[in-house]
Amino acid sequence: MTIIVTIVFVLWTIFNPSWPMAKVQKGVLSSVTQPSPQIVSPQNNEQLSGTEQIMIYMDPIGVMEMDVYALNNQNGQRIFLGVAPQQSGTYFYLSWDTTTVLNGSYKVWAEAHLSSGIVTYSEKVYTYVRNET
Repeated sequence: MTIIVTIVFVLWTIFNPSWPMAKVQKGVLSSVTQPSPQIVSPQNNEQLSGTEQIMIYMDPIGVMEMDVYALNNQNGQRIFLGVAPQQSGTYFYLSWDTTTVLNGSYKVWAEAHLSSGIVTYSEKVYTYVRNET
């Protein structure tokens, strides 16, 4: 019996090389942590005005696109700020003209679209936009 179980296990691992690793099915990942973007700038509770540089750190291997969003905390409006291109090594940058939004508090985050079809998210950074009117 032990020999049969061993043979089945060996055959199983040969034909399923990723076993017992987690498998991705329909964009859902189990048991494996994917890398996620980290917003380096702005920092939490930072006051913003004019044109601000958003800097995101992430290993670029497998990153197809890095989208950046802001959420207006007063009215719940989700704003697509743009696609942050990779400009140097592991950093992605996007300029945000804060004069195009209302003064107030915003949550800013990045979404990394990976070549595997998975989307990973940064932690939200809480900021306050204050432009002279």
